[in-house]
Amino acid sequence: MIDYYYRLRSPALNIYQSLKDSNWEEFVYYDYYSFKVAPMQDSVWQNDNALSAINDAFPISKAGLIKTPPNSGYDWHVDTDRTVGINMLVSDVHSCDTLFSKNYNRGLTYDIARMKYVPWSLYVFNTKVYHTVLNYEHTRYLFTVEFKERDHTTYQAVRDYCVAQGL
Repeated sequence: MIDYYYRLRSPALNIYQSLKDSNWEEFVYYDYYSFKVAPMQDSVWQNDNALSAINDAFPISKAGLIKTPPNSGYDWHVDTDRTVGINMLVSDVHSCDTLFSKNYNRGLTYDIARMKYVPWSLYVFNTKVYHTVLNYEHTRYLFTVEFKERDHTTYQAVRDYCVAQGL
């Protein structure tokens, strides 16, 4: 069985509250891999106990807020520059889908696994498995972090660390 994502145990209420109190439309967004991303200050995530603990073992390089327009999709892909990310959907969890496939590129039909976001939850995200995003009637906002490039910063290593630490 392929492990697509791991949900951290504790809600990221500090991050969510920090973002909730902001007007996301007023952020400055930049093009980044065909997404619109607003860089976040480190202080947005540093007060979160789980991300602080993960950062001690796997240093975080940057965080941002990804904005996806209504009625749009992001094609099936695997990330080219990262093996793992940590994401939290901050907009309506019912207005989008994130799907994974272990065999997407092997023919006309393929299996899918749907990721069902839970509000205020951080997910360790396996970016080396094919995945896609379908966004429906509302703008989608996703908090995401990237790690500094290190050989041992893989999905499995970060996930195993989180499990071992009870995160």
